[in-house]
Amino acid sequence: MAKNKSRDTIITVAIIGAIGAIIAGYYQGPLAETQWQERPQVFLSLGSKQLDLPNNVLQKDSIGHYVGIALWNEGQSNGRVVFQAGGINATVSLDEGNTWSSETSRNMIIKSDESKRSVPLYIDPEQNEMTFQVWFNSIDNVNDFPPNQELNVFAPTVLTFEKDNETYKLISKR
Repeated sequence: MAKNKSRDTIITVAIIGAIGAIIAGYYQGPLAETQWQERPQVFLSLGSKQLDLPNNVLQKDSIGHYVGIALWNEGQSNGRVVFQAGGINATVSLDEGNTWSSETSRNMIIKSDESKRSVPLYIDPEQNEMTFQVWFNSIDNVNDFPPNQELNVFAPTVLTFEKDNETYKLISKR
């Protein structure tokens, strides 16, 4: 009698597990499809014809010199990325000039409803150098990124400037 009761318990658990797997498979299919269709599609670059980037001359505002990073999201949900930037013969800042270093990073949310825009990458060229270079990259925020997020980083991602009197002219982009 005890043997039959044990076997009945095992069969019951197996049947419940099988039913659970079937239900999970059914709901995962449509849920996965919805996540794929609504995924963020994030685009980033130091160049954009629509935004006239990069400029042939290094821009300057009240904080300092900067180049624009073009960004947009063609998906249906917010994207989350980590901007990474650096300079050779220059220090850079992604937080309005509060922190300067040769390499920096910043978490960023790119909303699904915003159109193409640019954010500044601030640059402080070394005084005694005639040329300097800035680079940009981005990665998915591994701690907090949406499922199926599509991240696209387009050239140019590296800009080289040369000092010309009191301005800096763009001499190369790649």
